[in-house]
Amino acid sequence: MLVNIIMIVVGIVFSCIFVGLLTVVIRALLKYIRTEE
Repeated sequence: MLVNIIMIVVGIVFSCIFVGLLTVVIRALLKYIRTEE
């Protein structure tokens, strides 16, 4: 039971980090595209 809770928490944290990195990358790409034009 404890292992399942730990896995769920790790999954949520990993998802939050992944989404955060994804948004940062997308913003950087949009800014780069806008400056190129």
